[in-house]
Amino acid sequence: MVASTAIMPKSAHDIMHNTKVKNYPDGISKITVASRKVFRESGWELITPFSAVKIPKPQSKDSETRSDSQKRSKDKIYDIIAMNRDSFKYFVTLTFDPKKIDSRSPKEVIKVMRSFLKNMVSRKGLSYIFIPEYHKDGKIHLHGIVNDCMELTDSGTRIAEGYDKPLKLETLKRKGIRPEDCKTVYNLPQWKYGHSTAEEISGNTDMIFGYITKYITKDLSKIFGNFYYAGGNLIRNVPFELGDTDYNSFECDFETYCEPAKTGFKYLKIQN
Repeated sequence: MVASTAIMPKSAHDIMHNTKVKNYPDGISKITVASRKVFRESGWELITPFSAVKIPKPQSKDSETRSDSQKRSKDKIYDIIAMNRDSFKYFVTLTFDPKKIDSRSPKEVIKVMRSFLKNMVSRKGLSYIFIPEYHKDGKIHLHGIVNDCMELTDSGTRIAEGYDKPLKLETLKRKGIRPEDCKTVYNLPQWKYGHSTAEEISGNTDMIFGYITKYITKDLSKIFGNFYYAGGNLIRNVPFELGDTDYNSFECDFETYCEPAKTGFKYLKIQN
């Protein structure tokens, strides 16, 4: 008869740490150091009260979103991009034709958006991150990055260096710009609810991250209650290590204070 081995409990201070290091495939590491122990080792649960960080969520999805929530969303987007960078191929913008959809109605827009994305994931294997945004005229549109699974058609326009907007082929010819020196702008025939554009993306994680998160503003919380939507076959978890660091002596890129958690945070990104 084999005797069972008891798992001895650990104290909260043994399983809680103030430092978390995320290690990304491209050799980047992001270090977060908190002013108190807020990171718990996996596989352990607290059975006694402990002062871990609990940040209250807004009571309404339509309420103003705090800056700490905005940062958490950006961190999650960075993680997804970094772990799936080679999968994302195109930067996409989707608009809504007011003759087909009330593009000023978040309720109508999100209904169509969710149905379309769910269908594309199941039928085409779509992987995506989309950020909704209000246009100046009050209409909602979507910016996102997707993998290479959607049908593309040439829009007849190109992105030329030094120009903010895509130029038609005849305009390029008139200006003496070779189309082959420009980036092709595509349309997505699967998108039946308005206008669509897609352009190939390239660069490192930071470039792609900056390309899409520039659309995150506090106004986004007034649309659907979320900063972003991600789905498909995506890797979301980043390998990490926990440890303990002297908060006061840790040199960082920047420092913030989370008022709901009564905790300071320092952040540092390094290239290994």
